[in-house]
Amino acid sequence: MDFETFDRLHKSDPLLFSLAMEVFLDKGRVAVQESGSEELTIAILQKMTVLLMEKNLQTAIHTAEAFAGMDTGTLLDYARRSGYFIGDTSVN
Repeated sequence: MDFETFDRLHKSDPLLFSLAMEVFLDKGRVAVQESGSEELTIAILQKMTVLLMEKNLQTAIHTAEAFAGMDTGTLLDYARRSGYFIGDTSVN
């Protein structure tokens, strides 16, 4: 791989580039070269799962904290206006 390809891959999709680099660093050159696509796919999917779980967990924590800082009336108003209804949505 030449520098231009390396740089383009890094800049065009840093997340996928980092996943590939982590798998390479974790497994090592020889293991990657001797691995089949299925084994590498599993390794990358495991990395992605951990990454996405951590990101989603942090997002959920920050969102819950933001909800806790809101006035109840404002929270319910936002939920109604955004189409997220809590409880009975029928109009009397």
